[in-house]
Amino acid sequence: DFSREWTLEKIFADVVSSFGGHSCEKKFIGIDGSYGITTDMLMATDSATMAAGIMGTGSNFGKKSLNGMWVISEEDKNKLNKDIDVILKNAMAVSDAITEVYADFNKEFVKRYSERVGTGDCIIHRDEFIQMFNEWKAKQSPEKLEELELLNNSILRVINATRKEDLIDFYKKLGMIRNRFKPILKNGNFENIYTNDGLMFFKRFNEHGSIYIFVNNSTKSYAFDFPGIYHELLKDVQYQNQIHIDGNSYGILYEIKN
Repeated sequence: DFSREWTLEKIFADVVSSFGGHSCEKKFIGIDGSYGITTDMLMATDSATMAAGIMGTGSNFGKKSLNGMWVISEEDKNKLNKDIDVILKNAMAVSDAITEVYADFNKEFVKRYSERVGTGDCIIHRDEFIQMFNEWKAKQSPEKLEELELLNNSILRVINATRKEDLIDFYKKLGMIRNRFKPILKNGNFENIYTNDGLMFFKRFNEHGSIYIFVNNSTKSYAFDFPGIYHELLKDVQYQNQIHIDGNSYGILYEIKN
C-alpha cells in the first residue's frame, strides 16, 4: 500500500541516508560541507519539503499541500521552512550519531572495498553488505552491543520528536558524554545490574569512576535502591538513594561524589 510505505518514518530514514556522506566527511576528513554532497543535500531537502509541504506532516504549515496552492504567503513560507528545518536538523543529528557509533565498521568497510572504487566492480550488493555487517557485529563486545541498542532506541524517539516539531539536542549531549567518559566507555569494566523483561541496566567503570546505562524497551517502570546521589546526564535530573526508570526510556547516570 503506497500510503503505508511513504510515511514520515520512511521519509526521515531517506533524509538520514542522504546526510551519510556529509557525516562521514566531517568525522573522517574534517570537512563540513563540500561540492561532493550537493546531490545528497538536494535529495534531503526535496524529501523534507515533500513531507512538510505535501504530506501534511508539519505542525506549522499544517494539512495543506504546495501542489494545490496558486500563491504561498510569506507567513506560510516561514511556517513551511520551520517544518523543513526540524526534519533536516534532526535527521543530520541522527546521521552524525550513526557515523560516530559505527565508525569502526565504516573504517573496516573502506579498508575492504576502497580498491574497487573506479573499477567496473564497484557496486556492493545488499547481501554482501549485510553479510559483512553481521560479521562485524558478531565480533563486538557486549558493551558495544549495548551502545548500538541505545542508539536504535534513541532514533525512534527522535522520529517521534520530529513529528511534534521538536529539535533534538540529545545527540549533542551524547557526544559530550562520550568525550567526557571516553576511557570508561572504551576500556572500562562491565558489570550487569539487571537484564530482564526488556530492561538492560549495567555499569561501566575503571579506577577513575563509574557510569550506569539503562535501556528500557518495556512499558514497565522500575526503581532500584542505590545509596548516593546520581545525575542522569541526558535528561539532566538527579536521584538520591533510589534510581527511577520509566517505561520506554533510556539514560546514562553518573554518581556525584561529595
